[in-house]
Amino acid sequence: MKNTVLAVDIGTTSLKAGLISEDGEVVAFSAKTFKNPDDRYIALQWLPALKDAFSEMHVKTNVCGVCVSGNGPTIVCENGLTVRWNENLESKIDDTHSLFIPKILLLKQNFSEHFEKTRWLLSGPEYLIYELCGTAVTVLPEKRYEAAYWNEHELCRFDIPSEKMPPFVETGHNCGLLTEKMSAYLGFNQPVPVFASGPDFIAAMIGTNTLSEGKLCDCAGSSEGFNYCSSKIVHADGVRTLPSVIPGLWNIAVLNQESGRLFVDYKAVYEKETGHAATFAELFDYSLENKESRGNEIVRQILNQVSGGVNLLCKVLFANGLSMPEYITVTGGQAKNDRWMQTKSDYLGIKLVRCNCADSELIGDAVVWLYGSGKYNSLKEAADKIVRIEKVFAPQE
Repeated sequence: MKNTVLAVDIGTTSLKAGLISEDGEVVAFSAKTFKNPDDRYIALQWLPALKDAFSEMHVKTNVCGVCVSGNGPTIVCENGLTVRWNENLESKIDDTHSLFIPKILLLKQNFSEHFEKTRWLLSGPEYLIYELCGTAVTVLPEKRYEAAYWNEHELCRFDIPSEKMPPFVETGHNCGLLTEKMSAYLGFNQPVPVFASGPDFIAAMIGTNTLSEGKLCDCAGSSEGFNYCSSKIVHADGVRTLPSVIPGLWNIAVLNQESGRLFVDYKAVYEKETGHAATFAELFDYSLENKESRGNEIVRQILNQVSGGVNLLCKVLFANGLSMPEYITVTGGQAKNDRWMQTKSDYLGIKLVRCNCADSELIGDAVVWLYGSGKYNSLKEAADKIVRIEKVFAPQE
């Protein structure tokens, strides 16, 4: 019987889960769409979604652990009240490098009673980890990320009690065993360890092996981000540079928060108008074939946004003596549609590839599990072992 990990990724609009083997095979997969992604208590949907997803995986494997990644910088109180990563702030806070403090202040200013009562302020995936095993942690992907999270000085400056912030742990940290209650709830025969993968974009880069200089991945789900691995720190308008999970390397990102969400919103409108549920593949085919439809307009809008993002990245890389790679590895919901992948490849004029799982965050979680459980000495070593390209889309004449 194969050893697997239950890999879990919390997205903006859905939760994805997979049983991933030690050699990177996706033995089983399930995704659960949230009923209302904008629910103020959206975090309370995550555990039931995981239970439903796992119950659908009718395969027999030896599940050796659970590993969780998810969107950030989302902030969640213990009671499930959630400030989502993509919420607009009423007042911008320009004098901090932290991605989390503005969300914490939004919670503090608008939900002061919840802020005062909660024991912990948890990020998205860490909230689910807390529910599963009762351990409060914050996953710091690499020590250079502290400025993007918080430190004592920044917390004090914005009057945020440091005791509410869970301690930092590294990617791959073993957070402890599932509680007996959670084991029974999910249907495990016995408690297994829970590993911390952290932010979904980190898991995606690990799962696409974007862990060496010159590699580029496109995280294309409800939002979209192009992430380039570089040995240089790059500062330019329109890009965000953060440390890589690999010491000494950096991630140069061009972000578009709404590209996939446009299509998600249109799906709801289309289903209401037609009176039946549609897959994204069906909706995309309809949009391409009906030139006068709102869907076709959205497709063209997304392609223009994607092209603009790639062109900006090319310009920034060229200005800094860096070069575009031969191909872009695509991960996320958009990567599952072959016709969409080919359309993007043709529009951009560059090869797109898909790895052994279109939802590469799950492969990234498996890499983290293998590293965290001591089977490999580094994340890169584990990624080199199990991440592989499975399909290439080249521009057509």
